[in-house]
Amino acid sequence: LSPAVITAENNTAPVLEELYLEEGVIYGEGGSTGTLVAYVSDDEMNVDSVTVDLSPLGGDIVTMNDRGLDGDTTIGDQRFTTNILVPGLEVGNVTLNVTASDTWGLVTTGSGAIEIINQGPRLFALEILPEVGPRGTTMIVNTKAYDGHGVETVTLDLREYGGEQIELILTNDVWIASFEVPESMMPGEQILTFSSTDGLGETEFTTMWHVEGVDPSLQAIYGPHHISDSVLEEISINILNTGPEIVSPGVLSIEKSSDNSVYLLEVAISDYDGISLAQANLGVFRPFTSQATWQRMYDDGTNGDVVANDGIYTVEMQIRNSIPLGTHEILIQASDAYGKVSPTTSVAVQLSEEQTTLPGVSGNIITDGMILGILIIFGIGVVVVAFISIRNRPENEQGEDRFGFN
Repeated sequence: LSPAVITAENNTAPVLEELYLEEGVIYGEGGSTGTLVAYVSDDEMNVDSVTVDLSPLGGDIVTMNDRGLDGDTTIGDQRFTTNILVPGLEVGNVTLNVTASDTWGLVTTGSGAIEIINQGPRLFALEILPEVGPRGTTMIVNTKAYDGHGVETVTLDLREYGGEQIELILTNDVWIASFEVPESMMPGEQILTFSSTDGLGETEFTTMWHVEGVDPSLQAIYGPHHISDSVLEEISINILNTGPEIVSPGVLSIEKSSDNSVYLLEVAISDYDGISLAQANLGVFRPFTSQATWQRMYDDGTNGDVVANDGIYTVEMQIRNSIPLGTHEILIQASDAYGKVSPTTSVAVQLSEEQTTLPGVSGNIITDGMILGILIIFGIGVVVVAFISIRNRPENEQGEDRFGFN
């Protein structure tokens, strides 16, 4: 209860102790509403009226209350409140004047400052085409942006994914750019970050866009610069995972000897997410000791692999003398860390008979073909020598020549 006041001479005027926003700050351009609180003390607790002049915010003189209305939470606590918004372009600290009077007609005035935040440009009517694709895909982004102070720049920031900052270009009121999905971006849904700067130099970082955009019915309430935030959506793209890339070694030419031997098949396989498994279907070259159709390939410096972790995967092929000559097929397949499997890559193997060799002069090797050529030349030489020998033989005593003619 208010203390009893006997005479007007004993009455004291109310005092404005503090003026503040319950939320601490408020956004301009109709970006938010706030609860303005005026703490007015009065020894006799007989405050009759408290008003605030909101003309610096484009408003009127408004009566504040301590009766649990318009944001007031506690009745009779001498904290008078009202809901406010900033429909215009005001930013920074703005001073508001408060007038308080009691039941005896004593009037006091005071003032306090509130902080108005410049909310920065807002994105709406945003579209990314295509919004689904593998890494390396070129995508196009179109968006509109609004700020009461003007929009100077709009930028797509891909640095967190190993990419670059992409500046959008303003064309017919639409900000446009194309970008390539970075190779380091992980598969799945990925959120994109945009930054935009207004005419006052305020930069806004956001991963959301305003779906409803400009809504005249809401602008009638929140002011001409309001962009509806009733529905906000994350700006995202969906990255499709592709299987590992296998570089075919081409046609392999292998010679089969009389003894069984081992041939090391080496294949370059890569994937940004890492290789979980690389394997080969060796067909007729499969080891007798293995019942599995697919043989694991290694890049760890074991099982014939020369250098560990160099992206060259190795598997041992068994070249048995019982394998028929001709062309055989080997299949290569790999999967990445997310389980995405590559298409099978076919490798042709041309198996031929090993050519026998003889040691030649100074360690040179003479092949079967060379031996055959030597024998042919030797035979021709023998014939020529014989012919010359017969031709040069002397005549006999009857005067016949070497061919029996006179």
